[in-house]
Amino acid sequence: MKAPPGLDARSFEMRLLDATRHVPFEVFRRTRTGFTAAGEVGLVEAGGLSVELLPKAGILEPDPDGSFSAGLLLNLLSYAGITSRAVPLGGRVERTHRPLLESVARGFATSLVQHLTDGVPRRYRERLERTTVLRGRLEMRELARRPVLTDGRLPVRYAPLQPDHELSRAIASTARLIAQITRSSRTWSILQFCLAHLEDVHPAPLTPELVARVQLTSAEEHWRPVLDMARLLATGWRPLPVKAGATRTLSLVFPVNDLFELVLRKAIPRAIASYGLILGARRLGGHLLRSVATNRYAISLRPDYVFRHSGSAAVAIVGDAKWKVLEPTKSLGLQEDDVYQLVTYMTRHRLKRGLLFFPLRPWMIEKNRKEWWHTFEIAEAPEVHLSLVGVDVGGLVSREAKTRRSAELSLGTAIASATR
Repeated sequence: MKAPPGLDARSFEMRLLDATRHVPFEVFRRTRTGFTAAGEVGLVEAGGLSVELLPKAGILEPDPDGSFSAGLLLNLLSYAGITSRAVPLGGRVERTHRPLLESVARGFATSLVQHLTDGVPRRYRERLERTTVLRGRLEMRELARRPVLTDGRLPVRYAPLQPDHELSRAIASTARLIAQITRSSRTWSILQFCLAHLEDVHPAPLTPELVARVQLTSAEEHWRPVLDMARLLATGWRPLPVKAGATRTLSLVFPVNDLFELVLRKAIPRAIASYGLILGARRLGGHLLRSVATNRYAISLRPDYVFRHSGSAAVAIVGDAKWKVLEPTKSLGLQEDDVYQLVTYMTRHRLKRGLLFFPLRPWMIEKNRKEWWHTFEIAEAPEVHLSLVGVDVGGLVSREAKTRRSAELSLGTAIASATR
């Protein structure tokens, strides 16, 4: 990554590192070959300097101007349900062109309006108050401590249906944050319209802890894409406190591995439907350790994907998604940590099959076929196999149904072939 004209390399690097210092994952790193992005995607602004981080691993054709990468990122967000499919790749904004930031912001705003057409999400939430109207149940302990009802009000506890709860707070906080960073007056107006519907919601900062407390019910599943966006923003966006606002600093960064995982979780069930496999819930991962003294479990295992055979409740295969570039070398560029993690999952469930999913690369394609897999056997245990599966990410998230279906069929073929 080179510094722009007029700015020395050291200042360029320091600005970007400072702008992302509070992001809870590595965005930039210094290597032997120079200063580079660490594999995340998004937008970083610092003191008039703007840098777009676009995905490269999922691009199968030459991309000198970054247009394919920008389109892939927006398609990833759309396919995962985080932004609307109707978002244009570019657009006019008030002061400058921001294809990435403004497209994400407009997509979220449009999606949020659609969700709010059915009303603000409401939940039953217990509250304690003193009232002259008897509702719910009397709080007998408090009543017993009061010798005389001086004001005629009774202490009662009840659970009314109300809009102020963790889910609505996460939604409102996300809308408020995006309204602050967008430069499009149209997007800002849409978000203000949404926030007017959420005016009864107590304001709260958007943090990973707030999003983690949200547990969706079956009737609230349609809010999951909005919650996914909140989760990505909560972990990937941090303002940098600066002196008296001397410079504007913004980091809107997404963990691309999380996007890859979301895309595969949506595509895999369709890809394997005809192969007798079912994608199960991550909670089937179980625990790694159990205390000999107390018999209590410790260290939860959360593989990205847990597969079962149709008609069986037992775990058959585990898999993990890795947004990393494989190379045509002896080890294919595998990293030890990734292999150790998957082998741990396999050992815990006594499995002989495990899958690692990587973006498909041009060198993997032969004779126009996009099914690619490579199987390793564990040394001294030839019956245990670890397979790598190439995923045509651009095809899976394409806006053309025929292209998406072709990519799903290729993915299903590769999974079935790698697990025989």
